[in-house]
Amino acid sequence: MLQALHYFMPLAEAIVHRKWALPILSHICVRNEHIYASNLDSILITPVADRRAYTLPFELLKRIYYSHPKTLKIRLLKERRLRLQFDKQQLECQGKDPGDFPELPEQRFREIGRWPAALLQSLLQQVCHCSRDGLKPNLQGVWFSQTGAGFGACATDAHTLDYREYLPADTEKNFKMYTDFTGVLPLGCLNIMSKISLSWLSVGVSERFFRFSLPHYSSLFVRRGEQNFPDFKAVLEGQRPHRARLERTVLLRAVASALPYSNPGTHLAILTLRKGKLTLQSSDPERKLSYQTSLTLGDQQGPELRIGLNLKLLQRTLASLPVEELYWHYLDPGNAVLFTGVEGEQQRNLLMPVRLEEDFSGLKSVSAFP
Repeated sequence: MLQALHYFMPLAEAIVHRKWALPILSHICVRNEHIYASNLDSILITPVADRRAYTLPFELLKRIYYSHPKTLKIRLLKERRLRLQFDKQQLECQGKDPGDFPELPEQRFREIGRWPAALLQSLLQQVCHCSRDGLKPNLQGVWFSQTGAGFGACATDAHTLDYREYLPADTEKNFKMYTDFTGVLPLGCLNIMSKISLSWLSVGVSERFFRFSLPHYSSLFVRRGEQNFPDFKAVLEGQRPHRARLERTVLLRAVASALPYSNPGTHLAILTLRKGKLTLQSSDPERKLSYQTSLTLGDQQGPELRIGLNLKLLQRTLASLPVEELYWHYLDPGNAVLFTGVEGEQQRNLLMPVRLEEDFSGLKSVSAFP
């Protein structure tokens, strides 16, 4: 049992909820020579040398396991009581009916690929960057598409959008795509997979679930994300004929300097691109503060732009970009702006504007420099 728990516990911690409307889901289940953990959307199974059927409170098992016992024996008593003996200690607890524990999805799975673990880490970064609004369940995940040409993924919360193109399958030995496939990986799945330390894993899919084959014959079944993901391609590929070149770190520094003087509710700022110069203005009417800073653009190809942006979202967008030299693509103040690397567009980050309604006049000015 202890050996099986070494592989099972780190992932089970990301699945089992401490407080749950269904009490059975606060337990782990042993049956069919496997240990099970489930939250209905995710089911983890690991083989164990135990043919009995019973459940254990997860928090209790967790406390025992992390006390690092050298031995652990479980004895079944009457009325689903259990006696746990670990080293020289003994504990009795109450189990539940293992028949009430969720079953595995009885569906046919087909293998779609072998993915490097680094890919899942990057997908989690995308979701954490954009899709964090619990009121938009169809956006709580990352859309992905794998084809013979490569692998693309998108996360969005309707205000920001992060699209990335990953290495083609033939450039990464651990990256194999057996068939074309498009789907949505939910955030919960990526959080669980971030607990795994391995180089690659096999991915299968059925009508309603993903299956990840893990080391030591373990498997993780995850309910597929909602399929009504928005048509982000139409927005991403919209016309933006103008652009300005800038340094990511310099703009991040300007954004960080303006945030303390912005409205804490809206984080609104006015950014103006004009004659090779970017001017950033923020204000907080309640504190009667206004702030302005500017920086020089490397190049500007297009007319003047005066646009309202949320500084917090702009900061998060810039921080997620992996390159230093950027292009800021734009059309007009009413359309989203797009950030890409100067050397290519393997990652494209889109940010929606904010309608300019705040009055910056008559406020006390604060300078960033003495």
